[in-house]
Amino acid sequence: MCWEIYYSCASDPYPGMTPVEVHQKVREGYRMQIPENAHPQIEKIIQSCWLENQADRPSMADIAVQFQRVTLIARPNFEQQGKELELFGLLYIQNIQFQILNNLRVPRGRNMSNEAPKTAT
Repeated sequence: MCWEIYYSCASDPYPGMTPVEVHQKVREGYRMQIPENAHPQIEKIIQSCWLENQADRPSMADIAVQFQRVTLIARPNFEQQGKELELFGLLYIQNIQFQILNNLRVPRGRNMSNEAPKTAT
């Protein structure tokens, strides 16, 4: 999967193979060839994902950190962004509530149809 994510723009993974064939081949130890122009660190990341024992493989969080180091692209802080979006949402809702309440207030001397009160003639 790591190979597919990083090199999918270069070519299709496992060309000419059905998903069933890919599954069988991978279980037998087959791995895609890593492109010759691959960054050495990327190659190491991919190879670490191919370790036979699942417990020896890096987690997705570890892979993201490793890719961040290699590519120098900062990983988004989703937790902080979520808090900011939540705060923005609350402020937005409060603003809407304020506008609704403000529009519902009827000035003295006016009725709901915004007409001046009728006086007896």
